[in-house]
Amino acid sequence: MGTEKYVSEVKTIEFGQELVYQKLSNLENLKPLLKPENIEKVREQIPNAPEINIEEFEATPDNCSFKISYR
Repeated sequence: MGTEKYVSEVKTIEFGQELVYQKLSNLENLKPLLKPENIEKVREQIPNAPEINIEEFEATPDNCSFKISYR
C-alpha cells in the first residue's frame, strides 16, 4: 500500500476568526454543504472524482453520521 500526498491552495477567509470558529465547530453546519447541487460543484472542480451519494446525514454540534456510496 502506497502513500499519497495531497496539496491544496492556501485560501484566505474574509471573516473574523470568531465567526469562522462558530461555523466550523458545529457539525450541524455541514448539512447545507452536502446538498446535491453543492456536491455537483465539487465534481465540476474535480472531474475525475468518483460520483458520490451521501445519505442519512444526521448531526449534533459535536457528532455526525452519514452513509456514502460511490460509483
